[in-house]
Amino acid sequence: MGEGKTFAECLRPYIKPTLYYQLLLAEQHGNLEECLQEVGRVMMLREKQRQKLITLLQYPLILIGLLMALMITLKIFVFPELSQWGTETSGRIGNYVIETGAYFCGASLVMSGFALIRWRKLNQLQKVNVYCSLPIVGKCYRLFYGYYVVTNLAMMIRHGLTLNEICVTLEKDQGEGFLALLGRMVRDEAKLGQDLTKIMRHVSFLPRELAVIAEKGSTLADLGKDLSALTNILFQRLTKRIERLLMLVQPIIFGIVALVIIALYLRLLLPIYHSVQGVI
Repeated sequence: MGEGKTFAECLRPYIKPTLYYQLLLAEQHGNLEECLQEVGRVMMLREKQRQKLITLLQYPLILIGLLMALMITLKIFVFPELSQWGTETSGRIGNYVIETGAYFCGASLVMSGFALIRWRKLNQLQKVNVYCSLPIVGKCYRLFYGYYVVTNLAMMIRHGLTLNEICVTLEKDQGEGFLALLGRMVRDEAKLGQDLTKIMRHVSFLPRELAVIAEKGSTLADLGKDLSALTNILFQRLTKRIERLLMLVQPIIFGIVALVIIALYLRLLLPIYHSVQGVI
């Protein structure tokens, strides 16, 4: 800062692009203190959820560790003995499983390669839309990016910027960033005569309440207050949604562990079963 750089520019090497642009906009067109409070609230939520996730993972990770130790023990001491009991049928089953797994892994690698190539060609706004369309976690992304957009929008509107000025500012400050692309899209659609509320409803991560607020036709001061209230609502929704997802972590891990245990039982019992059949 002593060299004449802004606060946001000083922090740029150490923070994510979304946070950098948020601080940059706050310095130029908003209240930096208020922006830092919002950022602090989000970071506190993130840290709180991270600690909760670690707590939830402690017991499942211990269980997975014990299961891995059991699998290694069976592989070293039990499976070699069972292989002497194996029959041609069990050998064919094992080969079939190995071939199926190999085909599945190969197909997954090819699909992942194509997906990675396609992913690199997407711009930031398209990547955000992909995040928001993901199963299970997509709603969390929609709430987060909706909260992010509404927070910046409220901050700039409270300081007297019109929608057109906001779009121009975002495009100027962010280049090809997420908010700049969103502002450019809104401005282009508005130039074509599209209704602003319809544009808002078309964007998946923008909350529906935003269109309702826009339809009210309030003054900039009242609009800023409404958007600030919506920011708090979105933050509460995001918090509750993340907590719900965290509650699913343990059941999912336990389900995977149960499937592995069943597979181990089958691996142990099938050779014995075929051997007993041969004796009978």
